[in-house]
Amino acid sequence: MAERHSPQLTAPDSVSIADAAAMLGISRDTLYDWINSGQVAARFDRRDRRVFDGAQFGRVGELLRERQIRRKIRDHLLRRGKTAAAAKKFIYRQRKAGISFEQILTSLTCVPNVPANPVLEC
Repeated sequence: MAERHSPQLTAPDSVSIADAAAMLGISRDTLYDWINSGQVAARFDRRDRRVFDGAQFGRVGELLRERQIRRKIRDHLLRRGKTAAAAKKFIYRQRKAGISFEQILTSLTCVPNVPANPVLEC
């Protein structure tokens, strides 16, 4: 059986999508979704296979952190009695208004000594 990844064809700072997903602990589908939506960049190697640029690992880390915070926000809203759809809509509206995930989470948990944002409901 031929080697799947040939070092001559793929630069050392790039890896296959499957390998990158395994290294990051996410599914290939998630990584492909992020690539197809333009959130993460990928390129094609000489064999016309999509490869993940090593420089993008930092960006994926940001996306994973955002996803984790988004889940905390959603869980908090669900505990307050909102439906999953209402929680998703709330997060979308706040992000559209330019409010960061961290600001949303902070306002919902009502941490003292943090200036309140009038756009957020607390």
